[in-house]
Amino acid sequence: MAKIEIASVCVGEGPTYVEQAEDGPRAVWDCFAAATTADGRDFVHLVPFRHRTDGRLERLVARIDAVRVIDTAHWVELEPRTSLEERWGMMAQQENEVRWGIRSEDDMYHGIPYA
Repeated sequence: MAKIEIASVCVGEGPTYVEQAEDGPRAVWDCFAAATTADGRDFVHLVPFRHRTDGRLERLVARIDAVRVIDTAHWVELEPRTSLEERWGMMAQQENEVRWGIRSEDDMYHGIPYA
């Protein structure tokens, strides 16, 4: 595919999900290599890693940081982040729906992105 020059690379964490362990349910998440271009676009590597300190993940991030280029065949571009003003507007709308009885309080902030 295409090669894209990046401004920075780091380790990012995905959403939390529940996994059954020997001691019962526990919250876990996957970690990814994340890159940002100079124009602010965010990309995430397609291969997840279970632990932030996984040596393979650290080596991947170090290699990418050294070359400062990614191949879009192995990366996916993320949607632009929701602005703070947009999130506040969504919260206000959903709070109003709770006041009018259209939405339950348990579901008040469902679907609003936090970052």
